[in-house]
Amino acid sequence: MLALSRNVDLVSQLEEQFKIHPANCAVASGGISWSSAQLEAASADCASSLGNGAHHFAPVALLMNHAAPLIAAIVGVLRSGGFYIGLNPAHSVARLAQICDEVGPRAIITDAQHAHIARCLAKSSRQVLVLSDLATASVSFVRSSPPQMAPCALFYTSGSLKIPKPLVYTYGGTFHNVSNHARSLNIRAGDRLTLLSPCSAAASVSSIFAMKEGLNAIARWIEREQITIYHSVPSLFRRFLRTLDPDQILPSVRVVKLGGEPVFASDIDLFRRHFRKDAVLINGLGMTEANGNISHYRVTDGVSCGGSFVPIGRPLDGIELKLLNGENTEVAAGEIGEIVLRGRYLAPAFWTGSEVRPFGLGPDGWFRTGDLARKNHAALLEHLGRKDNQFKRRGQWVSLTEVEAALLQIDGVKEAAALAVEHKNGEKGIAAFVCWEGVAGARVAELFLQGGKFAIAAEWQD
Repeated sequence: MLALSRNVDLVSQLEEQFKIHPANCAVASGGISWSSAQLEAASADCASSLGNGAHHFAPVALLMNHAAPLIAAIVGVLRSGGFYIGLNPAHSVARLAQICDEVGPRAIITDAQHAHIARCLAKSSRQVLVLSDLATASVSFVRSSPPQMAPCALFYTSGSLKIPKPLVYTYGGTFHNVSNHARSLNIRAGDRLTLLSPCSAAASVSSIFAMKEGLNAIARWIEREQITIYHSVPSLFRRFLRTLDPDQILPSVRVVKLGGEPVFASDIDLFRRHFRKDAVLINGLGMTEANGNISHYRVTDGVSCGGSFVPIGRPLDGIELKLLNGENTEVAAGEIGEIVLRGRYLAPAFWTGSEVRPFGLGPDGWFRTGDLARKNHAALLEHLGRKDNQFKRRGQWVSLTEVEAALLQIDGVKEAAALAVEHKNGEKGIAAFVCWEGVAGARVAELFLQGGKFAIAAEWQD
């Protein structure tokens, strides 16, 4: 794709790329490869069958395999001026029915494999469209241009709401998010991107090249498809790379984008072991409430993070960020504070089933995220996880994310998770779950106590 321009909307940008690169591969999955021209035609079929989405203020549900036709359905909904919600086929029918009852989709687009489930979910009041059965491009449609703050997609998340609700991505916010993403990753016309997240997850918005395989097959797939930009959450990144041979390199990948969870210094070691010397790792912070990407940090050859955490950098274009303590005062460098955000497209809202309902913005336009961070010596942000991932023990605030980071610094530790527990006497403590290789459990504890240099380390043994 070309650099995204600032003076067009999301759908216009998509259609411009169809015209500029009609023969380029737009999406590939499971042996299917569609050019931009083919994706344009398939999405036009979908859009014409849906009619003008602006006249039907309700989402379109997508119940399809994680494959090329799903991308056509997403683009088709957007070209019709509507908005969509992804239904994950891996979920139970009961859960899918609950989602449909909550969001009230006007139609369900599906594939042949899931058509029977879609008809059960539709009951008698919703249209069911099987994408492969739709008329070919002989039917034209008039594209709608929704307002910038009109809903574009719904994604379920608990986040700052505590209970799962369908949060709203807007057309303007999504275009702003994708523009920041494309500029930060320097996405080019020849790049091929992974899309490992299901379309029901907000992380899917930033990528356009989709396919999903098991961990053991991802390396072969990356090499076969000549993937240039890898994007996933850090935990998947770790597990995938540990399936590789110790000296195996993935030479086609020039950018690795991680986000959704804290990234640790040990992840950089894995990155440098398995990717070429000039590859770049970008650690990002994103939130569904903020319509996607908030900040990015670039790790290149020779860059040292200088601690257990890899920074998330500084805010991207159009986003203001500060760290506040419990008294709404900005914290000093090195102190932990809650991330609060403000921006033109920051308008957190959820879908009630019939309307968009804003939430969470203060009178001054700032949004408290519930995520914690601190600024390091270079004034770069370090993400420390959720606010509810921290608790006070014996008068001292303890971050479970920092405990996990200290454990992962120990040689031989592959995975680590920590959680707060309550003892019989009512006192809080820490339980750590560690997956290691090459050392016994007692040695892991011993190394942690000797080398963790962490405030809670001396108390961790009880």
